Amino acid sequence: MKILPESSEMENFGGSTPYNIMFGPDICGKGIKKVHFILAKHDEHGNEKQYQMKTTVKAKTDELTHVYTLVIHPNDDFEILIDGKSEIKKNIEDEFDILEPKEIPDPSATKPDDWDDRRMILDEDAEKPEGYDDIPENIADPEHPKPDDWDDDIDGDWEPPMVPNPEYKGPWTQPMIENPKYSGGPWEAPMIKNPNYVPKSEPLALMHNLKHVGFDLWQVKAGSFFDNIVITDSLEEAKSFGKKLFGKKSRKKEKRMQEDFEEADRKKKDDEADEWARETRKNVEDPDALFPPGMEPPEDYDPDDPAHDEL
Repeated sequence: MKILPESSEMENFGGSTPYNIMFGPDICGKGIKKVHFILAKHDEHGNEKQYQMKTTVKAKTDELTHVYTLVIHPNDDFEILIDGKSEIKKNIEDEFDILEPKEIPDPSATKPDDWDDRRMILDEDAEKPEGYDDIPENIADPEHPKPDDWDDDIDGDWEPPMVPNPEYKGPWTQPMIENPKYSGGPWEAPMIKNPNYVPKSEPLALMHNLKHVGFDLWQVKAGSFFDNIVITDSLEEAKSFGKKLFGKKSRKKEKRMQEDFEEADRKKKDDEADEWARETRKNVEDPDALFPPGMEPPEDYDPDDPAHDEL
């Protein structure tokens, strides 16, 4: 859902129409299932820059109705609730990269010449053990000695099966040891005050001349309904609105409706499959034929279903 300024041309509303706030669930395939909260700022030339919150809030992915609530306070604190449960509660200045950061890495700082960020180093004093390279990779299997009835003149020279040698450790490499000169990890420049940081002169979420509400949607199947939208400066009014329309009684009623719909849909598909079965038997020359020439069964037809044993 987008909240737009009075200047927006709503008769041509679309994805490129300038807006100020976007909020709501985004469920797209397997990769995206999150709640968007985006603030859009416009400069004096009308150029738009969008700012998204850093934290990911997961959206509900079942087929029931859910109440998504965004609360923005005058001090830029905000909260997102789903079905009345708080999912995130932060400040816009901390969560959005709208302002320049208060501190930045010191650009004049340089990494010390003696800085060593290697935690482990090769042990230069280690030497390869004497005879290490003479250890074979495979050895004769001691569990399979030469058979008593083996005759070298008749059977040829006995070659025992080979098995991996437990003493073989692979090519020798120098062991690693802790670096006594380790400086504590990768070097980072010290932080200093950012000379470009300018404190906010008004709330970052303050938007002027808001007037319109619009839904900018991409969907692959019909059947989605959007209603009961409320935008208010009273949190109590919003809570009362949500409780009245989407309270526990409403949720139980909706769940029953969904179960009834699924049951009716299942019965409809069963009836259609039964009808197809009757028509198939009526029209085939061979009463025992399962599929007549040129006719395919419905997608949901299950030949193993006891309800269709007449075929």
